[in-house]
Amino acid sequence: MARFIVLYTADPATVQQMMTNLTPEQSAAGMALWQQWAASCGPALVDLGSPIGPGNHLEGGSVGSSSSQVCGYSIVEADSLEAATALVDGHPHLRSPGTPGMEVLPYLALPGM
Repeated sequence: MARFIVLYTADPATVQQMMTNLTPEQSAAGMALWQQWAASCGPALVDLGSPIGPGNHLEGGSVGSSSSQVCGYSIVEADSLEAATALVDGHPHLRSPGTPGMEVLPYLALPGM
């Protein structure tokens, strides 16, 4: 089995708005959908993951604010990229406001390891 990281993406302004404007009931309903998805994955879900907040971008010796749209991650195991992608088909993140997206990326072996 190979491991894959699932990166959740969304416009940072939309994410911030959701984090501050959701009622406790809306948050609970959203988490229930995530828990249903997690249960449907069974042992293929290695790590449910976490939301990710704004951070820094380092390049050429300078540090600035990140413009990344990555807002969370999960880790799954599957036999192929296609099988990993099938695990997230219909994921509740894709029903979030704005333009949510997901990337499914394979872990690669470290050279020489």
